[in-house]
Amino acid sequence: MSQNQAILEHLKEYGWITPLEALRSYGCSNLSAQISNLRKKGEPIRTQPANVGTSVIAKYIYEGDLNF
Repeated sequence: MSQNQAILEHLKEYGWITPLEALRSYGCSNLSAQISNLRKKGEPIRTQPANVGTSVIAKYIYEGDLNF
């Protein structure tokens, strides 16, 4: 399974992903590029800022059907 497919499956299962989660789980150091590729393929993903301590990071939310 490609890194891109693994991230999409994660989004469909959990509904969201952050860069830290993508790095830890899938070895993805450039999540924004993966999300851009998924959006180009028509996947409904929005970006939401999330506070982590004193930093603000991107949290990517899947807005399609989830796999529950």
